[in-house]
Amino acid sequence: MVNIHLDTLPLNRAIASKDCPVCITRRVKCDRSLPTCVKCASRDLECLGYNPFRLRWDQGVASRGKLAGKPVPVTHENEPKGKSTSPGARDSKVPDDFLTTNCQSSSKSSSYETLYQISSETTSHPSQGLRIANRTSSAVLSEILLNHFDTKVVPRLTWIDLAENPWRHRILPLAQKSTCLRLSINSLAAAHLFVTSTEPSDQKTRFLQIQKWNRQASLSVLSQKMRNELHSGAISRRTPSNSAVIEVLAAVLTLCYMEALVPGSKYWTLHLRACRTVINLGNLEEWKNMSLSSVERFLLKEVADLETLQDISIFNKKPESNGELTLRPICDTSIWSFTELIHDITDAERRHHEALQNHQKLPVVNMDFWRKRAQDTYDAVSASTNPIFEGQGAVEECLQSVIKAHYHASLIYSYQAFVSPAEVQEILGSSIDALFHEIQSALTGSIDTFTHDLFFPCFIAGTECRSDRLRQSVIEKLFYDTLVSTGIWFNYAALQFLKTLWASSEFEMGMNWIQYARRNETQIGTFILF
Repeated sequence: MVNIHLDTLPLNRAIASKDCPVCITRRVKCDRSLPTCVKCASRDLECLGYNPFRLRWDQGVASRGKLAGKPVPVTHENEPKGKSTSPGARDSKVPDDFLTTNCQSSSKSSSYETLYQISSETTSHPSQGLRIANRTSSAVLSEILLNHFDTKVVPRLTWIDLAENPWRHRILPLAQKSTCLRLSINSLAAAHLFVTSTEPSDQKTRFLQIQKWNRQASLSVLSQKMRNELHSGAISRRTPSNSAVIEVLAAVLTLCYMEALVPGSKYWTLHLRACRTVINLGNLEEWKNMSLSSVERFLLKEVADLETLQDISIFNKKPESNGELTLRPICDTSIWSFTELIHDITDAERRHHEALQNHQKLPVVNMDFWRKRAQDTYDAVSASTNPIFEGQGAVEECLQSVIKAHYHASLIYSYQAFVSPAEVQEILGSSIDALFHEIQSALTGSIDTFTHDLFFPCFIAGTECRSDRLRQSVIEKLFYDTLVSTGIWFNYAALQFLKTLWASSEFEMGMNWIQYARRNETQIGTFILF
């Protein structure tokens, strides 16, 4: 350990405007050297830099200055003591044996050996803070992570991985020119390696460290970029080709997906709010009336899909609330329109419930309308995907099972929204049985191409397992196996909800899951079915 005297440091060094949090806690004079202070490094302490990235992307409104009257992301410097604010902290319980369980088979290639070598060099001195993030983002390591994102992660981010996948052909090229987006993608790829790798625990730990450092570096760059753009007013004065909006939105969306892979993390909700903040700052009304680029349209579709699949578990949100217009009319749903159907069912159910609460007289819901919507959606998705996979044998059969599972799940969801639980069982008993059959057909084969598309059908099937312990155990195993194989761990909260629902006396007595979730929303919290 070396004592650092301020007068021995170079006078022309770059310095921060405030002390680092570690020196403040230790009650010592900080040297304020950038990117991290020398005193912390000399004592092998992890210096977090001078901006610990405690961001809250809530929609605030500035009261003065250049941004008066405009919505802005808000920082909160005074977090309650004892509460973790580090993105990725475990907020909900995950299986205790997860970190020691092999998730799926994989082979160690020479590129991964290079990754281990690089990560070993960069994890020996964690106290160097952001300087380590710079090293872990070296050309070789970044190339490996970008390649893993391209080949292993991208197929899990879309319903169907087509040749012209925008993540691959629009976002990856953009990352070559954007530091914050490249770091976000690197963090996402490292998180996926951590949750799906079968390597020894010490090597998995390096993946986790790489993920954390790239995330922190990305947040640092992104925070600075948003601050500069906000102060300059560039985002609020959007032009048809404003690359800053695209870059920031793509980076924040990628961070949202990164947190989706971290077991126990709920910070994906923070980043999803950030996506909406950026969209609102870009004047959504103008976006709808302008000719959107393919990248912009894709990013808006991704945000719209996530919001739709999150809103399934949100009941106190006003339908298409003021100032937060729906992105659906500007989204391309030609390939997978089941998400649009889910959105419309959820929105109609919330409106119906609100009207009942206001003692308004309502007409009987026409369930033939929703039956036709489900059938039309099934026909449209089949017509758009069948030519792509025609003649591919097992792959084609697996996709057909997935599409049929979504058809039955959407139909059942519409009945759950508007009719009594007894009527659902009476009218749709055969559809419920068919749903179980299609899910098992899709998951029990050797094809795992579409495994990640089955969380919503599995969930709906689980909500129709009242008093059926065998089916409950089957759904729990299928759900958990799918979590493990895909690495998309933010769906775990939905499985937790199902287990709570199954154990509820209210559910056993006939209450459906929507009624139960609405009544217990505060205790249950938000979950998603991605």
